[in-house]
Amino acid sequence: MPQISIIIPAYNAAPFIAETLASVTAQTFRDFEVIVVDDGSGDDTAEIVRAWASEVSFPVRLIQQSNAGVSAARNAGWRAATADWVQFLDADDFIHPEKLALQFAECGELSDSVAYVTSNWAEVRVTPTERRHIRNVDCQLLPQVPSEMDVLALCPTLTLAAHLFRRVHVARISGFDIGLKVDEDLEFFLRLARLGLQQHYVSAETPLFTVRQQIDRRLGEGNFKYSAVDAANQFVGNVLRVCDGDSSTVEHLSATARRSLDGRLSLYLRLMCRYDRGLFRQRLPELEAHLGRVLPTNPGYLRVLSRLIGFERAEDVASVYRRIKTIMGVYHE
Repeated sequence: MPQISIIIPAYNAAPFIAETLASVTAQTFRDFEVIVVDDGSGDDTAEIVRAWASEVSFPVRLIQQSNAGVSAARNAGWRAATADWVQFLDADDFIHPEKLALQFAECGELSDSVAYVTSNWAEVRVTPTERRHIRNVDCQLLPQVPSEMDVLALCPTLTLAAHLFRRVHVARISGFDIGLKVDEDLEFFLRLARLGLQQHYVSAETPLFTVRQQIDRRLGEGNFKYSAVDAANQFVGNVLRVCDGDSSTVEHLSATARRSLDGRLSLYLRLMCRYDRGLFRQRLPELEAHLGRVLPTNPGYLRVLSRLIGFERAEDVASVYRRIKTIMGVYHE
């Protein structure tokens, strides 16, 4: 039985899955199996996986199913897994050659209440002509026993494939919620936190996971504006649920975590204001009843303007500014 199961959900991944699979082949730790779940692809994803599987020495399984979404694909993968530890890896991302070795080396000494180990990760932008580093993300900020509010506040540091999960705890929460349109990975971490489970940070000299930035999938851009509203409402709803009428739920947050929470709320409220004004007008007073006045955190001029004339009116002014700058071709927020 392998020590680790690598789960790769894939949908029309032919343009980039070969590079992801190459990062698996390059692992210095070799006691693993790979389960690729082809979620109804209409391209050559399955053929690429089969060709790769014929050339490697570790076990590879290809599961093919009708398109059901990434959550269903991940669930099919971990349910088919045989190892005690699970590595989720999207078909367009990469893991460092030492990731599995460094993280698994510490798994044997961990308490059964540790649900996952994590390490720092990086984000890159890959184009046909370049691969450009965007940022490194520090995952040491999450407490050893993260609360749901910790997870919400520090969710920008939580990306699924940076972690190695204990499969028994994935099973306890039944994996991923297939009913969610967006942020199914955040909801996954929230349900683990609800059980009072621990996380363990593994230090490394370099980021152990790299996520590929997908520019056309940014929240609020193009056809993703509706997903932006869904993500915003889902996030704010979770904050309100965790507060549950008690504003003290945010008092334990570190200063860094509170700034991160404020920034996330600012982002989502601005998206609501831009795309669903009615929802914005509902959610803003609900949040302010628990957290005090909520102001935009970025850009600075909008925060100052909001103090003077209110969040909604300031965003209206900002929208005019954005349109003018866009027309001029110089708008970058």
